[in-house]
Amino acid sequence: MKDYGKQLAACKEYVRSKTDFVPQIALVLGSGLGAFADRIDVRCTINYADIPDFPVSTVAGHAGRFVFGSCDGVPVAVMQGRVHMYEGYEPQEAVLPIRLLRELGAKVLFLTNAAGGIQAGMKAGEFMLITDQISSFVPSPLRGANLDDLGVRFPDMSEIYSKRLQAIIRKIAVNEDIPLKEGVYVQTAGPAYESPAEIRMFRQLGADAVGMSTAIEAIAARHCGMEICGVSCISNLAAGISPHPLTHEEVKEAGDKAAPQFEKLVRMSISEIGKNVVADFSNKITIRRFEQKDADAVSALIQYTFRISNSKDYSEEYGDALAQSLSPEGVLQRADFAHAYVAADEGRIIGCGMIAPFFGSETESILLTVFVLPEYQGYGIGRQIVETLEQDEFYLRARRVEIPSSVTAVDFYRKLGYDYKDGVAELDAERHYRLEKFR
Repeated sequence: MKDYGKQLAACKEYVRSKTDFVPQIALVLGSGLGAFADRIDVRCTINYADIPDFPVSTVAGHAGRFVFGSCDGVPVAVMQGRVHMYEGYEPQEAVLPIRLLRELGAKVLFLTNAAGGIQAGMKAGEFMLITDQISSFVPSPLRGANLDDLGVRFPDMSEIYSKRLQAIIRKIAVNEDIPLKEGVYVQTAGPAYESPAEIRMFRQLGADAVGMSTAIEAIAARHCGMEICGVSCISNLAAGISPHPLTHEEVKEAGDKAAPQFEKLVRMSISEIGKNVVADFSNKITIRRFEQKDADAVSALIQYTFRISNSKDYSEEYGDALAQSLSPEGVLQRADFAHAYVAADEGRIIGCGMIAPFFGSETESILLTVFVLPEYQGYGIGRQIVETLEQDEFYLRARRVEIPSSVTAVDFYRKLGYDYKDGVAELDAERHYRLEKFR
């Protein structure tokens, strides 16, 4: 049996070897809806088949790749196609992409699918906002040993689909005159379409649309703390309601016809959700003074973040020297002469920074080791750390503050008011840009 935790870690390591992009929102595109991924500002694409030991899409209409980029300025990771249980995957394998996206930094999961309409009055080509789901007809993706690093053994499912995200999508649909039904989605195992008798049963249970995905993805996402929303494209009327037999070609055709309205709804929703996610998430982060017990976590954070975000900025020798100098013991040594701070998300240390006198000066100071885990970048946490350092006594007493900046971070610091030392925009011998701010 595979070690699922190691499998997830290996997938993350592979993706991180290809890109340091950190998404805020993960978007899953269902059958016939994949064209949306080609209309974002693409930063990087990774085929599922290239990721070691990763499930691969085999269904027409599912391209089978991650597309990383921005949608109206919001960092997104788009799954251009998903994998299904009926392709031979266990539930845990089918949700591996969702868990990977969370590990890469996504806080929101936007699920889409092509579904059969059950609700009275539904028409092919309409959209349904998913308000709840029924997953009792498929095995849970949480079976087996719990992954404690991801979530608790018995997660609450009383609000799988976020009410605040529903409100955002609902408002956009009204403002843009996009017809939007609402209802409960039920997942079946597939690949056979449902019988008329099954559809009658689902209707009695309160289901409004039916499909072969989504519910287990939502469960896995909820388990690992993601906020979830979902929209179904009603591609066909369900068996017993539709006057003709169901085909996958019909599903893809309906997706193509709905694409313009779908793209509009999703794009505008992502833009609005992105604004809410950044504000809400940054408010959850706490920043406090460093304590001795934090040394191991801070050392691991710095070395991991350097390897992912900054390794191209410096030589391999410099990276090795940094790892040695910022071992847990090295962190403690720096904390002896510097004032160190950590940023924490519910107790987990996800960022750090230090400020110290500049070579013992009482009128000059230096900012050191400002790092934020890659999956937490893009949420304003680095800015919060720097602003905290700028409230420290070593900053307040200084007339000049210096920062040795990496190539990657220089634009970040310049936006915070730091400029090139003596007006010279050149790398020093250690490949740092020397920045400064006068007070």
